[in-house]
Amino acid sequence: MAASLGVLRPTFTTFYGLLNDEQKARLVAMAISNNASGKEDVASKQNGSKDSLCQHWVVNLRSWPVRQIEEGTSLSDEQHAALYELTAAIYRAAGRLGAACIAEDRFTPPGRLEARQDALEALQKGIDAIRPVFSQFESELTDLQKAKLGRVVNVPTEITSVIH
Repeated sequence: MAASLGVLRPTFTTFYGLLNDEQKARLVAMAISNNASGKEDVASKQNGSKDSLCQHWVVNLRSWPVRQIEEGTSLSDEQHAALYELTAAIYRAAGRLGAACIAEDRFTPPGRLEARQDALEALQKGIDAIRPVFSQFESELTDLQKAKLGRVVNVPTEITSVIH
C-alpha cells in the first residue's frame, strides 16, 4: 500500500496543483463532509472512537503482554533477556509509529496522502525491526513454551508464521 501511495502521490499532487483555489476548497470540503458523515476508517468503527488505524497499531504494540508471558511460560534468564530485547524493539517501533501518526492529521488531500504513506512506511519499518528480534526470542523457546506463548498473546500458530 505504501508503494502504491508512492506512485499515486506525485500524480495526485500534480493534479491538485492544477486546481484553482475554489476547486481545492471544494475538494477539501468534500473530504471533511465524508469524514463527518461517518466514513471513518475501519479501526474507528471497530473501537467507537475517532482514532486512526495508525493509532490503533500503536495501542496494540504498546499492549504487548510482557508480564503475562513471563508468568505463563517459565522463562530462563536467557529467555527473559530475549523477551526484554523483543519488548524494547516493540516499544521503539511503537514510538516511531506514534510520531508518524501525529503527522497524519493534515488538511489538504496531498498532505493526507503523504501522511498515510509516512505512517505505512513507519509501520513497515517497525515490522522489519521486530521480526528478527521476535524470531530470536521464539528460537530460544521450547515447543511447550511456544504453545503457551501463543495462548498468552492469543495468536493462532498460522499468524506467527506470517511474522517470520
